This record gives sequence, C-alpha cells and structure tokens, in this order.
Amino acid sequence: MLLRIFFQRSPNLKSQSRRSPKKLPQRTLIHKLASPLVISGLMAAGNFQLIPQALAAGTAANTQIRNTATATYEDPNGVELESISNEITITVAEVAGLTNIAQAPTDLNGNSVVSGDILQFPFNVTNTGNASTGIFIPLSTNIASTNLTKNPGTYIDTDGDGVPNFFLEDNGILNAVTTTAGVYSPGAPVTIGPGVTPTFFPGAGWVIPNIVADATITIIVQGTVNNAASGQVSVTLGNTGPNDGSPASQNQPDNSDSSNNDEVRTVKLENGAIESATAVNGNREAADTSEPLTIGQNAPRPLALATVLKSVSSINPGTNPDITDDVITYNLSFRVERELPSGYEGNFTPAGLRGTQITVNGTAGEYVLVSDARPSDADFVLTTPPIAPTGWTIVYTAEALTTAALDARWYDTSTAALNGAGATSKITRVGFIRSTAAPNAAIPAGTIVTGFTLQATNAQNPTVRNLAQIFGQTNGDPDNNIVFDESGDQNPNNFLGENPSNGNPYGDYDPATDLGNAAEEDGSDPYDDRPNDGGGNDTEKGEPNELDLNNIFQPQPANLLNGPGGTPGAVGPTNNNDDFVEKSITEPATLGQAVPDPVAVIFNNSVSNGSVTDFNNVVLRPISPTEANLVCATCDYGSVDVNGGAIDIPDGTTVTITLGGQSATYTWNDDTAPGTGTFDLTTGTQVSIATLTAGQTLNYTVTVDLPGASAFDAYSIPVIAYVNNDQNNTFDADAERLISNIKVDRLYAGYLKLNKEVRVRYSNGTTSNFVADASIINPAPGPGDTLEYRITYTNIATPAPSGGSGNTLLPANNVVVEDSGISGTAGDTGTGNNWALDNGINGVIDTSHAGVGTAIASAGAIQFFNGNPAVLGIQQTGTTASTDVTQYINNVGTVNPGGTGTFTFQRRIN
Repeated sequence: MLLRIFFQRSPNLKSQSRRSPKKLPQRTLIHKLASPLVISGLMAAGNFQLIPQALAAGTAANTQIRNTATATYEDPNGVELESISNEITITVAEVAGLTNIAQAPTDLNGNSVVSGDILQFPFNVTNTGNASTGIFIPLSTNIASTNLTKNPGTYIDTDGDGVPNFFLEDNGILNAVTTTAGVYSPGAPVTIGPGVTPTFFPGAGWVIPNIVADATITIIVQGTVNNAASGQVSVTLGNTGPNDGSPASQNQPDNSDSSNNDEVRTVKLENGAIESATAVNGNREAADTSEPLTIGQNAPRPLALATVLKSVSSINPGTNPDITDDVITYNLSFRVERELPSGYEGNFTPAGLRGTQITVNGTAGEYVLVSDARPSDADFVLTTPPIAPTGWTIVYTAEALTTAALDARWYDTSTAALNGAGATSKITRVGFIRSTAAPNAAIPAGTIVTGFTLQATNAQNPTVRNLAQIFGQTNGDPDNNIVFDESGDQNPNNFLGENPSNGNPYGDYDPATDLGNAAEEDGSDPYDDRPNDGGGNDTEKGEPNELDLNNIFQPQPANLLNGPGGTPGAVGPTNNNDDFVEKSITEPATLGQAVPDPVAVIFNNSVSNGSVTDFNNVVLRPISPTEANLVCATCDYGSVDVNGGAIDIPDGTTVTITLGGQSATYTWNDDTAPGTGTFDLTTGTQVSIATLTAGQTLNYTVTVDLPGASAFDAYSIPVIAYVNNDQNNTFDADAERLISNIKVDRLYAGYLKLNKEVRVRYSNGTTSNFVADASIINPAPGPGDTLEYRITYTNIATPAPSGGSGNTLLPANNVVVEDSGISGTAGDTGTGNNWALDNGINGVIDTSHAGVGTAIASAGAIQFFNGNPAVLGIQQTGTTASTDVTQYINNVGTVNPGGTGTFTFQRRIN
C-alpha cells in the first residue's frame, strides 16, 4: 500500500468528501478558512529542502474580544437617528483539534474495479487546533483495508502541487519520489532541514511535526485490488469511535489510549520524543472509512446537485387603485446538495458546482449562472437594482425569451443589454454570475448561497408567474454535462423525488424548450407559507412562483374624523379608531439602556367633520388606554417594551394639544396597572372647537414630552375628538362616545432596533447557537475557531395595516449598519471594539476576516474597510490591519415598518 500526503492551507471554499448517499447524513463536513501560508514550497534542484515555516501567533487565552454595532438611519422627515446594539464580549480559550475526512476514491484506469487495479483513497486530516502540532500517521501495516494488497510506505507532498516530494518508508528511510502514469514509487534517499523532518517511531508510524493551525494533510492510500471476484474495497484511516467520519469519529479526546499505533492523532513532539499535551483539551484523534468501491463496478462519478429556490419577499401595493404600480420583491437562493436524493441508486458521488460557458460583455467565460426570466405580464424594476451576495455579479440580457439563457448575450448593465445585439425593448432576464475559472474555486457540495433579490412591477394581469433557473457543470466531470435546475420545489437537478427527469441526473437541459418563460411552464408554486413545495403537486422540472395581486379599497369613514395630519379619515388595523401617527425621539438609543429626559416630539394631526351637519363643542384631548377601550373594545392602545411586553406610559409624561391660539397641557398620573392612570389637565384650558362645520378640516399638534424612556420602547397616546355634550373637562364614554373618534400618537425611543448575537463555528465543524450573552457559550472558542457575528436590525414601528389607509408610517430610510473593529485601544480591557486590534502586541491582529462569502447582508451592499484608521478598500484576509478588514459597512437602504434584516460576518480567531 502506498500513501501520498501533502501539506496544504485549507482553502476558503474547500472541497467536501464524496460519500455514498447512505452515509452522507452522518457526515460532518469541515470547512476551514485560510490562515497565512506556513509551508511555502520545496527547492527541487537535486537536493530537497523545506523552506522555513512562517508560524502565525495565536490569540492568547482569556483575551476579551469586544464587539458593538451601530446604525444610522433617517426618519421620513430626514432627521438622522442612531441605534447602538448590545455589546458582545468573547473570552478566548486555548484548544486543540483534529479532523479526518475521507474523500472520493479513484480507480486510476477509470473503468470498473477488477483484480489488479491500482486504487487511491484520499483522506483530509486537518489541524483544527490553536497552535502548531505534530500529527501521528500510522505505518501502512497499521492501516486497515479490505481486498487491497499493501505496499509499505507513506508519500508526502510538502508544496501542495499534487505531486509527492518524499516517500516515508515503513523501515524509517526518507526517499524522493518517482511517478509513472499516476503511480508513485520511492526514489533515492534525501535529507531535509531541521525542525521539519518527520520523526520515525519503529513499528508504529511517523510524526509529521509543526502542522500549524488550519493546515491540512491529505493522505492518499494507494494499493492494488486483491484477486477477488466480488466484494468491496475500502480503507480505514485511524481508529476512533465508529470510524465513519461522523462527529463520534472526529476531534475526539485521546486520553486513555494514546499509544495505539493505528490512530491518527495530535502529539506534542519535543526533541524527537512525544511529550504530554499542553492544550486545555489534551490531544485529539480522528478517523474515517473511505467510500467502498465494489469489485466489478465502476467507481462513482461526481455529480453536482443544484437546487434553486424562489419566493416572494414582499408586495408593495403602491398608491394607484390598480395593480400596475404594485412592486413585487422576490428572493432567490440555491443549494449545492451534499447527498443524493433519498432513494436514488445512481452510481454518483455529490460534488461541487463549477461554471459553464456563457458570454458576458462580449467575452465567453466559465460562470455559474442563476437566471430569472421576466415575469409573465410584468416587468423588472430597473430603478432599484437587484441585489447579489458578495462574490456575485448582476447581469442582464434583453434578447427574446426564445433564446436560451446559456445562449443569450449577457451584460453587466441594463443599458448595455438594451443596446446589445438582438435586444428587444425590455430586459428579458436578470442573472447572477460567479466565475469558477482559475484561480476561483468551484462551489463545494454542502454550500447554501442566499441574498439574491430582484423586483417586478407593471403587472397587467392579477396572476403573476415567475421562474428561476440555475446552470453550471459538475466539478470533475470529464464530459462537461450541463447541471440544470428550475425553482418551485425542493429537488435538485429537476428530480421528481428520487427519480431524475427523463433519467438524466444532470437536469435534462434542453436549450430549445427550457427557456424559463413562466407563461409557458406547467405547474405552479402558489404564494403561500410553503414556498418551493411544487404547489403540493411536483411536476416535470420547475414550477413557477404564482402570485395573485389583490387591491382592496377601504371606504372613508363618515361623521367626526380625527387622524394623522392631512388624512383625518385614516383607518388603522381595526377601524378608524386606531389609526395612528408614529414618530421617534432623536437621541441615540442603545439596546438595553435608558434614555434620560429626551427632547419633546411634535405630532401633526387633523380633525374633520365628515357629515352634512355642523358639530358644536368639539374637544381634543388625550385619554387613557382604558378610556379609549370604552370607545373601541377591540383596538389596542397599549404601550410595549422592546420585547413586546405591556408597559405603562412613563409617570409624569406631558401631552400638549395646540390648535391655533389654544393650548392645553395634560400630565400622565400613573396607576398600578398599565394604561389605568389618567391624563390630568395641568396647564391652560382644554382645546375646544365651538363649531366644526360640515366638511371642515382643522390641523392641530400634539407634543409628547417623556421624562425618560427605555431604548426601543413604544408609548401610545390615544387622542380623542368628541362632541362635549356635558361641556365639562372630562370625557364621559357613556354619553359622548357616539360622536367621537380616536387616533393614536405613538412615540418610540428609537425604532430601528439593533441586536447583536454571536455563534462559534468550531474548527471541528460543529457550531454553537447564536446568543447575545457570549459567556454562556460552552466550550469557549479558541484560536482556529470562527466567530460569526449576526446583527439583526428590525424596524419595530407598526407595519401598514391590512385594509388600513392614511396612517403616518415610520420607515427607516438610508439605513447604514457599521461594525468597526478598531474603536477600542489595543490591550485595553475597557470599552470599544477591539476585534481587529493586536491586543497581544505580537504583530498579529486577534481575528481575521474569514474570507470571501463570509460577510452576508440580507439587503444592500457591503463595503469593506482596511487599515487603522480604516479607509474604504477591498475584501481581504490577513493578519495585520492593513492586510485585513477592520470595518464593515452595510448600506441597507430603507427598512419598512415591521421589516427586518441581518448582516453577518465571520472573524477567525488567530
């Protein structure tokens, strides 16, 4: 048996192991992010010698990494507001870790497996700990195999070029390597430099020293099939738990049995001897068993399995009574599946998705393409550009839908597309492309890509249908078959359950018929709470998303009307007694903190006589929520805290009603239960309109002055207009509610709530839950682990009510989310963000940007800043402020009431 080993830095998008469909659900895929290069190559001029390693210093244990996000936004009047999140503090632990994942086996002759064939079984062994370590590799005689004849020896490739540089014989001799038709043989003895020479332990194995954090050893077990007519050929590397690559076989403690010669484990090697572990979690071991190859059967072929998904995110009904100005927002995403569809027995192994040939700006290139054809009886919105995740480019074509997406000419601007050859008068497809040509990598199996957004409008028919498509090829497929899927269901490659379309597992792409024109597609995926389910009746290939647009008019209420400025007849969530105006204080709001004595806020309101007769003695005043419920029992007048719990109006809050020269100030006198206090007249006389003539409208203001507030609480002030029959200074619901109308002035202590959470992506492939209190994360993260920060911004203002109209809503405009890692001081345990600082003063910042695709925004573009001070730059990964990302900005745009979104980014602890 021959073993080939090569050192490599774990790439940003690392190939996953290729497994049988029956074993895949057990897998734990290990995705590691690149660290600085540590083994730079081999000088191959007769004498082999390793170039010295450059070791990255790890972040010290107990280092505190602090993180707080901020956001600026504008209210509808253009007033800039600021929101500050809670602070996340991470305390770094020191850990060791190891994974061992079998990769797809290879039959060198490419035909069916028969006696005498030379097979290769690769394994990726990764140091997922926080510091360099030795890795023990068994001798070939200690590696278990079935139906495979062993040739003793271990091959090692130190420069990652795929060609082994050294042969480690089972008898302890280090040799060069010769290669013939892909088969490796030992060459002449060689020597390499001190500190990097593998250490031989007779009868046991070799220790490869100084494998730094995140470095991977790829071992390929090579042997010859025995003289057997049937059966399977497999290899088990290591001996840990069930030896199947599941979590029970990965990164397990190596405490009581560390002397076993068949294990793959971390070791501390000092002066040629194995010493006790210094990591807090001791040494680790890992094992896996290869995909079995059946004698007499061809080796599995790689197959990329792409599932494209499409859903309606929102519908903006516009201002016109018809549907032509309705704006539909669609979200798209896709998965590259890590397992075959359940029940499918095809001889394939899930693989990565690479691009296929399309023409962009007149030049052919290799791209993965997500294509969305123009919705039926509607047009794309071009004034609001589509949104693509990081690493993807938005493209357009205006060629008729009779031209297949792969044959269309694509351009990176809509203007160029409309002026391109063969263009029609409209954009016919919007696309999202990602190059996989060198040096870019294929998208590995197990990847989910989200963040594609586009909009449609100008519907000419209430039923709007739309379909997304994805195109690519299988990484490693020598025949370059087109991989193809259409949205509307959960099946990859247009499978119908376990059955491929027309028996074609690649998606059965036909450029003559698979045009993506939703108007000509069978089936539908209705707009409901179960998107991409095939409408419960999955059809051949995809099912267009189907949306029915409805425009329901609400009649304006008659009689006495009291509402937002200019719209006294507004209708709220229930009726015209809970229509509302919403505003915010202007002070910065920090989640979980108080806002002392904010500046008073003025609300503009209108009162109107909508009847044909005059109203006399109309009074305007605030009333308690309890009194308001006597007018409308089903209306909600309560105030709520940041978590939606019932709270009271702050005791001492003043409300001033001003109409012309009249002014009256009321002070809230709190009671024991929320909403049961009273508004007492403390200054002036109540505002009264002697005669409100038929059809007359008057404007007035309500000024709310809070004595203090808690960030992101919402305080509702019911304001009533009523005919004062008894002409006193109180509202008598029994006598006066018949001719009255309530509107609500709702004041927020900030309304774009910013919540920060973190989870740990451990180097062993597991993850913690997202939490706002990092102290409860167990185990604590250490070097080599990745911190994934999630900033959730939520407009807590009231959404436009279904069936309502005329309310003054509170969108958050020009939202900009910022997270800077350099607002603190290096080494200072006080306040301020320090995640991009060198707190240990060792020349290496404590965390590094985790790589392309690890900063994801649900809306808007992401800007990356470099250096200290931070300047607008590029997305990059390094170990210093100048070579890494030190600040992220997400230009979100507008977040409508009730809307929410996330911005996540990942920082790997150095």
